[in-house]
Amino acid sequence: MAATLSIDKVTTSAPYTGLDQQEIGGQWRTGRSARKLLDKNPYSDEVLAEITQASRDDVDAAFAVAEKSQPAWGATLPEVRASLMRRVAAILDARAEEFTSWIVRES
Repeated sequence: MAATLSIDKVTTSAPYTGLDQQEIGGQWRTGRSARKLLDKNPYSDEVLAEITQASRDDVDAAFAVAEKSQPAWGATLPEVRASLMRRVAAILDARAEEFTSWIVRES
């Protein structure tokens, strides 16, 4: 059984704005903890992003989905896995300037 790969739907045309989301079981959602992480520029103290952290239930749900998905991923042909990794690398490469900008603002 081959794993379902949804990375082909990912585009790089607009800046990424989902920093407050976590993917669990194919759905993007906000963390369910009461705790927030403030990502700040250390020089200006400007808040770059406010991220609701994952709750214990979020982590348990992510683990359960990963555990359930592992057999299909393990059965996925190496060339399919390699294709996925090349797509991930292409997305990261296309967003290099965006990532650099975030890292500079966080540093």
